[in-house]
Amino acid sequence: MCPVNLSNRLLDKFLLLFFLFYFTNYSIASNGASVFKVSSIKFEGNRFFSTTRLLSELSIKRGSVFLDSLLTCDIRKIMKMYIDNAYLNIQIDSVGLEKDSIKGSIDIVFHLNEGKLFVLRNLEIEGCRYFKMEDLLSIMTAGVGKPFVPVTLELDIEKMLQHYDKEGFPLAKIKVKDVNLLDAQEEVSVSVKIEVDEGERLRISDITVEGNKTTKDYVIVREARLSWHQFYETNLLKKIKRRLDRLQLFSQVSLPELYLNEKGDGGLLIKVTEGNYNNFDGMVGYMPEQNSKSTGYIVGMVKLQFRNLFGTGRKFGTRWYKETKYSQEIEFQYLEPWLFSYPVNLQVGFFQRKQDTTFIKNKYDISLNSMINEEFSLGTLYSYSDIYPSTGYGEKILPKSRTNDFGFSILYDSRDMPVSPTEGILYSTEYYAGIKRVEELGKHSASKVSVQKLKLDLSYFIMLLEKQVLALSLYIRDVKGSRLDVSDLLRLGGATTLRGYKEGQFLGSRLIWMNFEYRFLAGDMSFFNIFLDAAYIHQPDIPEEGLILLELKRIGYGIGMQVETAIGLIGVSIALGERDTFSNAKVHIRLVNEF
Repeated sequence: MCPVNLSNRLLDKFLLLFFLFYFTNYSIASNGASVFKVSSIKFEGNRFFSTTRLLSELSIKRGSVFLDSLLTCDIRKIMKMYIDNAYLNIQIDSVGLEKDSIKGSIDIVFHLNEGKLFVLRNLEIEGCRYFKMEDLLSIMTAGVGKPFVPVTLELDIEKMLQHYDKEGFPLAKIKVKDVNLLDAQEEVSVSVKIEVDEGERLRISDITVEGNKTTKDYVIVREARLSWHQFYETNLLKKIKRRLDRLQLFSQVSLPELYLNEKGDGGLLIKVTEGNYNNFDGMVGYMPEQNSKSTGYIVGMVKLQFRNLFGTGRKFGTRWYKETKYSQEIEFQYLEPWLFSYPVNLQVGFFQRKQDTTFIKNKYDISLNSMINEEFSLGTLYSYSDIYPSTGYGEKILPKSRTNDFGFSILYDSRDMPVSPTEGILYSTEYYAGIKRVEELGKHSASKVSVQKLKLDLSYFIMLLEKQVLALSLYIRDVKGSRLDVSDLLRLGGATTLRGYKEGQFLGSRLIWMNFEYRFLAGDMSFFNIFLDAAYIHQPDIPEEGLILLELKRIGYGIGMQVETAIGLIGVSIALGERDTFSNAKVHIRLVNEF
């Protein structure tokens, strides 16, 4: 954006005159006393401002010690008040000081000559082609018939330059071409002519990347999401920085710098500092004994993510989760970004759950996600899963089955940062419809039934007070089908869902839970929090598997903290369920490390 040059403007003509000449044009009668207190302050000749209004702006107050420096400051304030209200010929003819050496007092009298009001009677804009003159006039505060204030005209020109910059004219220049004054009987009429040099609308044809040592240039360029010869706009630079920050590949991304190449086209210089691409997320928890016949046990989770394989932005992740003494999960995922150079991500995954002595579930999935923009994406989903009952007890209650599911997904993420956000919304929905093939127990026949699955997550973050964030989350899980079994049901409870209860303590076909957190920030990613979780669980009636119809409502609450340390983020939470005492508290410790 080019600076505004107003060297020949009306503001210079008047301010130079007022502050060099009239500012020094007052008389002071002094009787030689060293310290005087102000006894009275009066104004003569003021009509536009009341005496009360003028007195409220002065630094010198009645009863205060008189200082020459404060008087000088107050004269400037009075001049500025009138100039800012279009009385540009304001004069302070004199300042009378009457001192009483015996009482140690001083009376002050300001003799003012306000002059006439300056009114803008004509305003013309020349040289505008991309915008109509009416469009530019509509964004200006100054207008025909309004008092003429030079500072307001300065700000209006700045707003016009910003308007041009927003539309791709960062090299536009605007200046005041001519100012004419007409001294009328009741006012001074002002005519202003503004000249606009729009220049050419700038296109971005070059991108230069600096600072990347591992990440390929083309990865940064594609994630900037610039189309060929895209027009420049003001918000473009902030958008590019935000897009690159959200990759979580760089410790620092500078705001891109605009430059002109030898052809006169625009270019962007993007400076980055490589960060840690890989992530370790570990959690350990202790489930205390529930009665005299049981013993406490350790649960935990380990997750590894590699977010920038070979510097290409490809991702691979694995997760191991021990839910109870006898149940655990393992998962692998791989993401191929920008498939065939289109904004489409391909993701494949494998998931396995071993449920105590009941069954083993294997699930294979694949998804294609189209990135509409940096915040919104749509996806198509497919998954295949099979259930193998465990030898013994599992074979007696659970049939072997296979399920093919097709679905879609919606994702919207406007959070300011993925880790410890302070504002924004995270919304995601997945819906599946599929066919489940069930092999009948003790028979050589199979039946097919339809299954529907819904997953909805909604989180909202807002900073209510300085360094205090309210985090609200709603989660819905629903499974429908004519022949549901225990392998179809969903589990709730634990450090990441309903705190204050054992991992996977509740089983249901419909789960709804909410998390309420109030966080007191101690740093960018450090905070202390208090939380309340509430849940609804619907358990279907499956008598052959020992399940009866239940509808439960549960609440959990507690305190926690997250601290940024040299080894990563360390989180600790202590949670209680309904009717729990402190001896039954669930304690979880979590470590997130970037490497």
